[in-house]
Amino acid sequence: MNRWLPEDFLVAGEPRDRLAAAAMLIGSTLLLGAFALARAGDLSAVLQWSAGRGSRPVAAVPVGDLQVSGAESLAEPAQASGAPQVADPQVTDPQGDALETEPLQGAPDVGSGSDHGARREVRLRPAAAAHRPSERSSNAELVAGFRDDDVRFNAERSAHHLRQRGAAAVPELAQALRSDDVQQRSYALGTLWVLDPAPFPELIDRSFAAVGRRPEGRYPFGVQPASMGVRYLARHAAEVAPWARRFVDDADPMRAFFAAYVLGRAGDLRTVARAAPRLIEHLADNHIQGDALMACHGLAGFGASALPFVEDALPGADAQARPLLEALRAEFSGGRAAAAGFGRGVTRVYRDPLREYDPGRSAIPRF
Repeated sequence: MNRWLPEDFLVAGEPRDRLAAAAMLIGSTLLLGAFALARAGDLSAVLQWSAGRGSRPVAAVPVGDLQVSGAESLAEPAQASGAPQVADPQVTDPQGDALETEPLQGAPDVGSGSDHGARREVRLRPAAAAHRPSERSSNAELVAGFRDDDVRFNAERSAHHLRQRGAAAVPELAQALRSDDVQQRSYALGTLWVLDPAPFPELIDRSFAAVGRRPEGRYPFGVQPASMGVRYLARHAAEVAPWARRFVDDADPMRAFFAAYVLGRAGDLRTVARAAPRLIEHLADNHIQGDALMACHGLAGFGASALPFVEDALPGADAQARPLLEALRAEFSGGRAAAAGFGRGVTRVYRDPLREYDPGRSAIPRF
C-alpha cells in the first residue's frame, strides 16, 4: 500500500475515486523515477535530451559530480542554416579538470541530419600541471601552485610534494619568498620551516614578520606561524641573533618577546639589558599559556649577566614568578643544588626547565 495516500481513498467505491487513486499512483511513480534518474547522474540521458533541443545557450546543468556548461546544441548543424557556429558543451568537474565530449563510435554525426543528434562520450582531459600538482611536476610548477587562485587544493598538493623533495626544493621556495602573491609567500615560508634549511636573510626576515600577533597570508595545513616560526628561529638562535636584536624592542609585544627569547637562547650578552626585563615580566601568572617557562629558559641562557635583573624582580614577585626567580638566582650564584628538581612544582614535563626546556615539546605562547 502506498503510504503517501489515505487508506479510505484507495477503497472508495465510486469509479471516479478509483480513477483519481490510479492517477495519483501513476504520478507518484513517475516522480520517484525522475528523482532516481537525477540522483544516478545519467550523463548520456541528459546529453541525448540536449541533442534534440536545438541551439539554445543554457546555464550550467549539474549532473552528479559534473557540470555541463555552454550551449546545449548537439543537433542541427549551424552550417546548414548559415547560423554562427555553436561550441560543443564544456564539462568540468569540481577539481578543476576539463572533460572533453567526443562522438561515440557508430553514432550519427552532428551534421548528418539526424532528428535526434549525436550521442557524446565524455573523456577526461588532464589539466595543466600548475592546476593539478603531482609528483611529476617540477619544483617551479609546484611553487606556482601556491598562488591564490580559484583552483581548489592545488596549494596543499604542491606543499605535500615539495616537502617530500626536501632540500632539492629549497631554491624555488626561497625565490617564492619574494613573490607579490601573499599566499604564495606564506605557503613557501611554512614549507621551508618544515624542511628546516640553514637560515638566509629573506627567510629570517619573513620568519620574524610571521611570529607577531597578525601574520599575513594563509599557511599550509597544520602550520601555525607562531609555533613553527619560533621553533625554527630557536633552532638557529646563534645565526638569527643579529636580526633578533632589531625586533627585541618591536611594537608588537609577541614578536618582541620571541626575539628576547631567541637572544637568551643564543647567549647574546650585548642585549641582556634590553631582553632580560621583557622576559622577566612574563614569569608572573597571567592568561598566557607557556610564556613563563619559555622566559625562564631564555633568562638562563644569559647566565650571570641576568642576575641583577632577577634580584631586582624578586621583592615584588607573585606566587608563580618567585620559585622561577629563586631558581634562576641559585643557578647564577653557583647554588645548583638548591635549584635542582624545582620544576616538579611548576611543570609536569620538565624536572629542570632551566636546562631541559624545549620549544618543540611545549606550547608556544600566543597573546
